[in-house]
Formats: sequence, structure tokens, C-alpha cells
Amino acid sequence: MFSCFLIAAQLTLLADSPAEQLAKSKIKWADAKTKNGNNYNYTVSFRSFVGFGHTTTVFIENGKVVKRQFEAWDAPKAPPLPGVAPIPSKTWVEEGDQIGKHQEGANAKTLDELYDTAEKLVNTRLENFEKLYLQMDKAGLLRHAFIVDTRIADDAPRKGVAIDNILFKK
Repeated sequence: MFSCFLIAAQLTLLADSPAEQLAKSKIKWADAKTKNGNNYNYTVSFRSFVGFGHTTTVFIENGKVVKRQFEAWDAPKAPPLPGVAPIPSKTWVEEGDQIGKHQEGANAKTLDELYDTAEKLVNTRLENFEKLYLQMDKAGLLRHAFIVDTRIADDAPRKGVAIDNILFKK
């Protein structure tokens, strides 16, 4: 039992701080961005525990946001069938100077801007009731960096970055 404690203590000492984890991820992001000509899209989603939600996809070409696509759905009146996607109740697409016109959905930001947001969050002093979530995807790129108020049980608002996926265009 004592050896298990020592191993756990050693692993704790070896773990990078959130700021260090994010810095390593940012290096991986710079490499991926360069390899793919700074062309990619990412998706951000919200799903309520009662069934409604929305998804926003932001498209970036040559480092500039060129399109934002939104889809929302209402809570189903009956339990959803396995493997059946909800029917959208609202959709829109913004391009060019129309980007940012709608209030709903995730903001139209580049991943560089999301990394900047994440950097500010990991350096934020948390209140006793707040928790920081930081996660990278399999490639080491930013997936989540947000703060949640632990006093709220269901659908607690997230302050920060929550990315579902990143797709590169070659």
C-alpha cells in the first residue's frame, strides 16, 4: 500500500500544470496550422440534459473566418430513437460581411483566438466554487478549456472554450 502511495505521489509531481499543458498544445497547434495552410473548420455544440441544443461550425481559410453555420433543435416530444439525429428547428449560414450577424451559437473566432482565451483561463484564479476543465484531443490540440460554477448541477454555463472537433482542409 505504501508503494502505491509513492507511485501516485510521483505521478502527481510529474504532471504538467494546466498552463504547461496548454503551452505544449499551442506548439502542436502551430505545427498543424502550418502543415494545413491555416485552413480548417471546427464545431462547437451545446446539448441540454432535457434534449434541446445547437451546433455551430466555424470555417477558416488562410487564417480568416469565412463562414459560420448554425443548427438548433428543440427537445423531442418523445424519447429519441437510437442512432436517429434530431430534426433541426432552426438553421442559418453566415458568410463574408454577414459573419456575426446572428446572436445564437459560438462566436466566429480562429483557433489562435480560442487558444488566447484558454491561456487567460488557465491563469485565472478560481473561486472556491469554480472548477477548470482542460482537455486536449488525441493529436494534442485544444479541445476544452473552460470554467464551471460547481454550485449549478444541470446545464451549468461554461466560461471558455469547448470544441467538439477540428477538421483540416489540405
